[in-house]
Amino acid sequence: MSARVQRPHDKLFRTVFSDIGEAESFLRAHLPPALVEQLDWSTLALSETSFVDDALRESESDLLYTVQMRTTGEPVYLYLLFEHQSKPDKWMRFRLLKYMCRIWDESFKEHPDQALLRPIVPLVFYQGESRWHYSTEFADLFAEDAQGYDFLPHFAHYLIDQSDLSVDQT
Repeated sequence: MSARVQRPHDKLFRTVFSDIGEAESFLRAHLPPALVEQLDWSTLALSETSFVDDALRESESDLLYTVQMRTTGEPVYLYLLFEHQSKPDKWMRFRLLKYMCRIWDESFKEHPDQALLRPIVPLVFYQGESRWHYSTEFADLFAEDAQGYDFLPHFAHYLIDQSDLSVDQT
């Protein structure tokens, strides 16, 4: 009798996207062309750390890459969150903010002399049964009359909704 594979989505995701060539092809295809052109893809490297909450490991996997800006050599994080839930999650943006803060915390530990935060490009790969229908803007989690306040975090994540992809694109 064979042993049951624990978290098969996670294992497949990590196997495919741990290959730097596969990751580069995927990221180049799904990030905005202007950003793709600004990155030095020869510097793309994979981090071994996961930032997902333990309680969510059955439904989420993540990978963190570093890559340098072509013109300045400054590092940028590319954070790929693989969401294998059957339905979209309104609170994904909130979890992303928590994960991004964890990445910055780890960055401070590794580089205590850094003068500035390193940019994080959050990318969510959603593979649910129904289409993603929530905003990708963090500010949309607040009441409309509060969205313009300067003291609220403002960021958006890139989204790849597998239900929108053709068979050739997956």
